[in-house]
Amino acid sequence: MGNFLETKICRQGRILAIYVQQGEDLLGSIKKACTEHKIKSGIVTGIGAVGKAELIGGKSTQKIDAFQKAYAEPLEICPLVGNITTLNGETYVHVHASLGKTEHGQLGGHVVSAEVSLAGEIFIIEIVDEIKRKRNDKINMNVLDLEKK
Repeated sequence: MGNFLETKICRQGRILAIYVQQGEDLLGSIKKACTEHKIKSGIVTGIGAVGKAELIGGKSTQKIDAFQKAYAEPLEICPLVGNITTLNGETYVHVHASLGKTEHGQLGGHVVSAEVSLAGEIFIIEIVDEIKRKRNDKINMNVLDLEKK
């Protein structure tokens, strides 16, 4: 393994506030808001509550969905963090969340899907410079493409 590191200095743009209503698809709402406001790249953070969520709790290089599980119970988002990029010209929402259970236990991982149960309060800090993704077959994931062109 080498000391390979890709970096890119980015410029901050607008800050978008999103209120996601009860019963709405959390990731779909974030993607829709980004499309409507022409945000191609950004930093995502948020809080709220979901009643359904599907998470990937860990990854291996052999099978990316090895630890994928669906939950249908009241869960507090504490917090949601991630990024907005593009993959093949389409908005790509990549978020992870820590989700609090009713008895104060925690779940966490990559969010595959989530349905808002009460409200979702999301903020996106726009990155003016478009950040794209590329496929890394070695680790079976879409990763940041920061190579200088």
